[in-house]
Amino acid sequence: YKRKTNYHSRILAEILMDKLQQFYQYLHQESIEKAMLFYCALPDSIVVDIGASTGIFTFPLSEWVGPKGRVYAIEPDFNRIQEIKQKIVDDFKYNNISPFNLALSNQKGETPLYLRREGANYDNALVNFHDELRTSTMVNTRTFDYLILALIPSFGSIQLVKIDTEGAEGAIFLGMVQSISRVQNILFEFSPSVHNLYEGFKREEIFTYLRKEGFTLYLLHHQLRTLFLLTPETDAAFLTMMVKDFGHFENLLAVRDPQSLAPLFQSQILNHADWFEEIAGLTQDGWIGAW
Repeated sequence: YKRKTNYHSRILAEILMDKLQQFYQYLHQESIEKAMLFYCALPDSIVVDIGASTGIFTFPLSEWVGPKGRVYAIEPDFNRIQEIKQKIVDDFKYNNISPFNLALSNQKGETPLYLRREGANYDNALVNFHDELRTSTMVNTRTFDYLILALIPSFGSIQLVKIDTEGAEGAIFLGMVQSISRVQNILFEFSPSVHNLYEGFKREEIFTYLRKEGFTLYLLHHQLRTLFLLTPETDAAFLTMMVKDFGHFENLLAVRDPQSLAPLFQSQILNHADWFEEIAGLTQDGWIGAW
């Protein structure tokens, strides 16, 4: 028994070291968002990529979770999902990807998908807050609950959900109330001004909902390449800062087990998550000024 325990301990240590090395590489060569995606996903685990586009993160995550894992790619744009499907056909190593041509929302039905105009610095979206001249196409909508409860057995744990839907995140959260207990980590875009334009949870409601479900929230800071802990005491200042810049998105991370992030801080790859409170305090001016 002792020999078996030592063997498993070595395997876990090797996996952790591999994760830290991968995290460090992505953090310094690409972005903290990509680094956190790969840190939160585990080999052999289930990942759901909502707003998969052409598979920017889908395919690397597919390789990371390996043949025993699975990545569900959800994308409402027909042409983009066809690109994903074609790449799966062309390369057998991606056969652990399940693509779905759907938009996730808070109810079953149809909704307009507003399309990106060529040369624009915004993407397709269910919320048209950028450009009144862009065209739209109707797409089918389903809830996260409907999709996951039908696809993944009830005993299946979902290691990571990535949500990048340009303002529809609040509606997606409202549609996952039955299955969110099976989700371990969520990385999502957040814009309080835009979320208020679409159905679903608004602003503080998203924070309240996730904390009630047992998650701890962090802000991913691009320039400083670190995580900042978000608490009920810091929410007001953070939301004030965000609302002042209409249409601006930040990436947030919801973690069910904050201790899973401990190696990142213990190894000093990241600054401590409470550092923000130390340098900026909790005042509005301090928060915005430090930004």
